[in-house]
Amino acid sequence: MVPVPLILHLSDLHLAAGTDDEVFGDHKREVVRRADRQGRTNLIRSSLRALGAQLRRADRSLDALVISGDITDRGNPAGFALLTPTLRELGPVLPEPGQIMVVPGNHDVAWFTEPSSRDRYQGFLDGVRAQGYVTPLLEGIDIDLDGHRLPGAVDPLMQVADGTVVILGLNTANYCGVAEEADSETAEAVAELDLRLGGDPAYQRFRENWYRRGAFDLARLGSEQRRYGIEALEAGAANALVRVATMHHQLLPVGFDEEVKPFESLLNLAVTRSFLAEQRVDVLLHGHKHCRRVPGQPSATSYLSSQTAGGVLRADRGKRTKLSRGDSQAHRHQRDPSDCASRGLQRRARLRRRCYLARIRPCPGANLHPRRG
Repeated sequence: MVPVPLILHLSDLHLAAGTDDEVFGDHKREVVRRADRQGRTNLIRSSLRALGAQLRRADRSLDALVISGDITDRGNPAGFALLTPTLRELGPVLPEPGQIMVVPGNHDVAWFTEPSSRDRYQGFLDGVRAQGYVTPLLEGIDIDLDGHRLPGAVDPLMQVADGTVVILGLNTANYCGVAEEADSETAEAVAELDLRLGGDPAYQRFRENWYRRGAFDLARLGSEQRRYGIEALEAGAANALVRVATMHHQLLPVGFDEEVKPFESLLNLAVTRSFLAEQRVDVLLHGHKHCRRVPGQPSATSYLSSQTAGGVLRADRGKRTKLSRGDSQAHRHQRDPSDCASRGLQRRARLRRRCYLARIRPCPGANLHPRRG
């Protein structure tokens, strides 16, 4: 029997080194050196090491690896620099860079920069694309301001297992951290205050906080992402049995906690869900919300399965669609496989029912990302 494709999904690594907010434990006394304290990045590395060893014992290797955003924390270049050394902990099972898809999250772009600008994506370009990893098209880098695809633009579609599975990368971070423009009268008043009080430390602090209150974490799938995503699928997914898409942000609320913030979901959520359904995407791999468990959804025929956080995706004969306890969630569209117009779609519908999402935890009870989103 030919082994089915094996895909590792990681998300929201927030790689860092030596920062207080990545350290576990309750250090009431400054006794253990900061470099020796157990941290999130070291725990991720040890988990990948253990996974690599387990796969080698099973005589398996990864066919592809998907990282659905937030490689670093708050745009820190050091986090991008840690990505490749961290992935190498998988050892020989690590796929080649051309089989690793990485999409940007809200922490991977420079806040307070213009959308569709090189400044916004420079850290991601240097730390991810320069390493040879597959990335989605980036507005302002691969697509000009008029929506035209630029010469030399990347291919956002990754073929896995000779095209049996295709993975489409999508960018939803183009408007993350964009500041709302003040009206003309307010802008003039602020400019006058800057002249009068610009050297006052108290005013500078007020000015910075006032400015930040106008910045919003906006998630949005732009029209060019959809347009060129359709073109990529038409060109490269004709024979694919499973279509996978990956982006940073979720399609539905995935946690139980109340969240009091503007723009909790995608700005154009209905359009995005329609796009994924019309393109017959079977699985969406995303991150953004660091949830231990997710609420259940009414049962229905599974058309689109959406997995949050890390895990291993494999198509396995004889297994119905399964979701591990508490960490992965299927967002479902009503679709009856018997209504498929062709035998190819029927085969894809059968294979969807065999998709198995297995969660991998670094260790029981570890909270890798406290108080983040």
